[in-house]
Amino acid sequence: MTYSPRFQSGLFPVTRALLLTCLILLLPTNVLQAADAAVKPFDVPSGAASRTLKLFAQQSGREIVFSAESIGGTTTNAVRGELTAGDALDRMTAGTGLTVGVDEKSGLFSVRKETTVPNAPRATAAAPALARPSQDAGEEPKAVVLSPFEVSTDRDRGYQAQTTLAGSRLNSNLKDVASPTSAFTETFLRDLGLTNLEDLAPYMLSTELNFNEDIGNARLAGNTGNTESSRSTRVRGLSGGTVSVNFFKSPNVRFDTFNTDRIDQSRGPNAVLFGVGNPGGIVNVSTKRAVFNDQRGSLAAIARSYGGRRGELDLNLPLVRDRLAVRLATAKEETHTWRDFEYDKSDRYYATLKWRPTAKTELNVDVEQSDIDRKTESPYVAGDQYTIWASRGRAISATANAALGVASLSPNSTLVFDAAAGTLADWRGRTVSALRTSIDGQAVALSDFSILPRTTSLHGPGTFVHQNYHRLSAFLTRSLARNLNLELAASRTDEHYNNSLEQEDALRADASPFLPTGAPNPNAGRAYIETTTSMRFRDSRTDAARAMLVYRADTGRWGKHTLAGAFETNFYKEAFIIVSEYVTSPNAPDPSLPESGQNAISRRTYLDLNGPVSRLRYAEMAKQPIRGLREQVTGRVYDTGWVPLNANTRLNSNEGTTATWMLQSRFLKDRLHTIVGGSSDRRDDYFSTQGRRPVPGFTQGIRYAIRSHTPDFTSASGLSFSGVFHATPWLSLTYSQAQNSALPPVALVDAPKGGGLRTPTPKGRSQDVGFKLDLLQQRLFLTATYFETKSQKEYFATSATTSAINVIWDGLEAAGVLRANNIALGDVRGLAVGETSDGRTKGYELELTANLTDGWRTYANFSDETTERTNIGQEVQAYLANFRPFFERFPTVPVTGGAGTVTNQLTRVDASAFTSYVVADGRRPQGQIQRKGNLRTNYEFTGEKLKGFSVGGGVRYFGRPVIGYYATGTAATGVNRLVFEGPEQLFVDVSAGYRRRVGSVLGRKVQWTLQLNVNNLLDNDDLVPIRRASNGEMVFYRFNAPRSWMLTNRFMF
Repeated sequence: MTYSPRFQSGLFPVTRALLLTCLILLLPTNVLQAADAAVKPFDVPSGAASRTLKLFAQQSGREIVFSAESIGGTTTNAVRGELTAGDALDRMTAGTGLTVGVDEKSGLFSVRKETTVPNAPRATAAAPALARPSQDAGEEPKAVVLSPFEVSTDRDRGYQAQTTLAGSRLNSNLKDVASPTSAFTETFLRDLGLTNLEDLAPYMLSTELNFNEDIGNARLAGNTGNTESSRSTRVRGLSGGTVSVNFFKSPNVRFDTFNTDRIDQSRGPNAVLFGVGNPGGIVNVSTKRAVFNDQRGSLAAIARSYGGRRGELDLNLPLVRDRLAVRLATAKEETHTWRDFEYDKSDRYYATLKWRPTAKTELNVDVEQSDIDRKTESPYVAGDQYTIWASRGRAISATANAALGVASLSPNSTLVFDAAAGTLADWRGRTVSALRTSIDGQAVALSDFSILPRTTSLHGPGTFVHQNYHRLSAFLTRSLARNLNLELAASRTDEHYNNSLEQEDALRADASPFLPTGAPNPNAGRAYIETTTSMRFRDSRTDAARAMLVYRADTGRWGKHTLAGAFETNFYKEAFIIVSEYVTSPNAPDPSLPESGQNAISRRTYLDLNGPVSRLRYAEMAKQPIRGLREQVTGRVYDTGWVPLNANTRLNSNEGTTATWMLQSRFLKDRLHTIVGGSSDRRDDYFSTQGRRPVPGFTQGIRYAIRSHTPDFTSASGLSFSGVFHATPWLSLTYSQAQNSALPPVALVDAPKGGGLRTPTPKGRSQDVGFKLDLLQQRLFLTATYFETKSQKEYFATSATTSAINVIWDGLEAAGVLRANNIALGDVRGLAVGETSDGRTKGYELELTANLTDGWRTYANFSDETTERTNIGQEVQAYLANFRPFFERFPTVPVTGGAGTVTNQLTRVDASAFTSYVVADGRRPQGQIQRKGNLRTNYEFTGEKLKGFSVGGGVRYFGRPVIGYYATGTAATGVNRLVFEGPEQLFVDVSAGYRRRVGSVLGRKVQWTLQLNVNNLLDNDDLVPIRRASNGEMVFYRFNAPRSWMLTNRFMF
């Protein structure tokens, strides 16, 4: 009874085969002929421009046009090191009075004397592209405008990006953009050895990884890696930025840098980002594009700690001069960690084509396919259902005894499969060690590593996250007139996701002296782990198409203006299901409902705590299917199957539109730059309902989803403004403000009378003021910003209180109370996995990028911010208030999990609600870090003795996170609300490299680079508390990853 609906497509298997074929055919003859324009070795001395520019052309392999008369008498700077052609030329001409241009169509460089403009932005970034010259090389080329829809990363200098699309969605000089934006170049990503957004997040301003600290269940906290292919983030204290690829929203997809040119982060609300923004901002990935007239390539082999390895290939192949080029890239990776059975494997393929049928029309088509197989353990070792029993004498008792730490299992059918014996038995009413819970009722993680070592991986090799996705995008740009440009773009992403996950990870002890059959229990006193098992399947399709029209006008004394309008339509659909293992034969223990808990199968694995660590894990489920087993107590023969578990069986879809406008203006001889924009979004959500298919022997059938044809309508709008005033050539003043109401996530919050309600529309406002410094002849760029960001009805994932309330519902259902009162459990049990709140963050940010000398590049940032969360979980509070009178009618009914009675559990619920909603109100949220900072630098030696060598290093600092709340007083008398903070964390990273030419093939130079990165050099592998209870007890935790290394061999052609 396993259900895994999947979209079928024949396109991408063909694409993958075609790409592999192209790589095989092209590699033998073309790889060593390519010349890498992205990074090349340069050794150009200082001297007369007429001579050094010719030397530059020889070493770069690029054509360059200049007028000897125009540059006569100019002396250029010396340049040495491994650089891009654009970077080398910029350094040669910096401060010389020469302006560099590049023709995007042909890749041709042009150099001429600059026209002095007081207080102008950086010439290297703002220089216009030049059209290809006539046959007369002395003729001054005509200036043309760069495409407004894309940036050229060839102009990036080390860690300094010159232009960005973030903040306005048009090609803009970073110095002219006031909205909070950071750009991460390919050089930065390579120097640090970063290959995905999760690795990059700690280096982003005001950004931290989300370990789900709000979730009250230790099994789920920080456990995103077990259920999704990547971890989410928080930005400025708010739920982290939307991720997009080329400004197409890309949900559910984990990205890799193998096909990435640049990554841009925009923090806070922004109204001109085409429907992909939210109060936390966005992160946009710009993929690589094919380049005309320039063969280039790179091949890398990477080794990592714990046997990890990675291979990369990137080839750019011009096919028809100025008309047609293709670029192919692939990456294959397998990594492991310090914990047993953790791994991350991926196979990725990418192809992009650039075609220019006419001088004014260009088409770019991208195809990507990725296959990801990942296993990530919980951040802690195990849940603790062992130490209370062990500390109280290790009692073996047939009855529950709280003083001895002995609890009883459910009095209803409790089917357990013993993996070692291969038997199935009903363990109802038998005894087990008691669960350790905090004063707030939260399950506590095991922290005694003499029982289970830190490297333990209880889930073993039997669990995984598997994802594959295929993306196809096309971008058509057309110059309709001299100042009028059009972009038509479309994207489709198909994704399939499959996750196998054991539901429990608590270490327990078997306290029962007898087996269910009455025979003596040979495992009495032994430790074990036991769980029901679930499988998750998701198939999704994301379609989007947009049209954007840009008009530029020079009105003389009234300024220069760019007016843009865009319209986007999008469509998303998914088939999602969670299935668990149940008895499916007609003689099931509870024939009323297939997914009844009495029909569930738990799998038990006994552990030898003195044995090898690698054996402290679940037996692999796939190797032990349960078919036709005889239950030992009743003698019934059972068949099992995978049955849809709950309301998460769904066939949802949505379709929407976004209309956007933007006006970008320059006044006062380019000293004042402004951007104003707005957006309007609409989305129609189609939420499926459920029916049941008949199953022989059961009163009710199997759940299935019914697609809806009646939409739920939501809308959102936004408005933003930013301004930059260049007070001097080196000082700029900035101001920006934005507000938006993002489209809500497709999730549920609690309804007052049970069930769930759709998440309300979140709203955000932000205001930033600051300055920018451009110093040392454009070698150092510093941005300083003070900001305030507010949000309303922000959704955050937590199930702390709802889960605790559901324990009461489950106990009342097991005792027959709900049936006696004509209440269906599914109608009242909480479905929410999240809550809403309002928030406010204020603080400041500093960011510095510098190329201090020809071989010295540096990046640094620091943020200090304080977030307050208010109006927390009002939906849950209303839900609890509505059902409290009903709960209080049955105070002595036992609840599930050995938690005592309804009264006991209600006391825990109240304690949790008081801590989560009363004490936390107006305080920093769980996990928020006030101060964070990064410093990274890399130096390349140019002297004869050390020429070719480089060294680098950096520091990552994370301040004290909020890990819990406590209070004195009461809600009636006044509450003094305080927070627990975790420890500061400091990490030191170093790197060393060597580069040299290793000859040439067919007239092309080959550059070899060897680079060693060591992360966490000082081996800070501390245990880090994630959450503390209101009495200070540690509830759960994570570990810092210990020291690791990465060795990269890279050949550039």
